[in-house]
Amino acid sequence: MSLYKENLMDTLQMMKKIAPEEMTALVRRYRILRAIRLLEPVGRRTISLSLDFSERTVRNETEKLHAQQLISVSREGMNVTEEGE
Repeated sequence: MSLYKENLMDTLQMMKKIAPEEMTALVRRYRILRAIRLLEPVGRRTISLSLDFSERTVRNETEKLHAQQLISVSREGMNVTEEGE
């Protein structure tokens, strides 16, 4: 394993110990972002069904991803931005 990967794994393990709730949010947002990238343009309902998350969870998380400019939202659906790739 490279030094970079070891440091990353150490950081993730420490984060899991210090703030497990943040780790859960990180994983949830990553899964949503990845699903959007694979299915774009895609709506919240499709993401909700494909990941087995409630629509409310998807709405809340995609609002955060949009505020961070990681996704764009249009009538056609959501897309990952250059920043989010």
